[in-house]
Amino acid sequence: MPATLYATTGLLDGAPDACGRLGVTGTDALSWDVLPDLAGAAIEIGSHTESHPELDTIPIACAHREVVQSKHRLEDTSGAPVRTFAYPHGYSSRRMRALVRSAGYASACAVREAFTVPTTDRYALARLVVRSGTTSDHVASWLRGSGAPIAPAYEPARTRLWRAYRRADATLHSGRRVQWR
Repeated sequence: MPATLYATTGLLDGAPDACGRLGVTGTDALSWDVLPDLAGAAIEIGSHTESHPELDTIPIACAHREVVQSKHRLEDTSGAPVRTFAYPHGYSSRRMRALVRSAGYASACAVREAFTVPTTDRYALARLVVRSGTTSDHVASWLRGSGAPIAPAYEPARTRLWRAYRRADATLHSGRRVQWR
């Protein structure tokens, strides 16, 4: 069955200063030496940034570095092109989607816990996340095309409000101006 692993390169480095807030240490996470084997086993390697920030709340130069550097490092190590991206925490914006597109990715995933339909923007694809509590019955249901909603064509108002709140909060707590679009 085809699969994609979205890798956060700071976790592959075992860098607690970059990714410690995720609650995963370098000993718990995947390491660089297994990436070529995964790529050889037909598991697509996608990028999930360097340090897993909320991209839409950080300065655009930092977001650019997170998106581009992780892609290059993964390609150099795996020996395979990195074509897909997953936004950390599922958070994106028009500006972040444009940044990911310009970095050379063919598509990108948010979270949305829903099925994507053919008309969905390929830089805002919905995805279903397999977690420790996800059962094989859940996965079997998803593979049959049931057990999850269809992603709405437009973001719900509550999602847009949550994004505005997070950006305002980031601006207030960092003392810097956040790129809103």
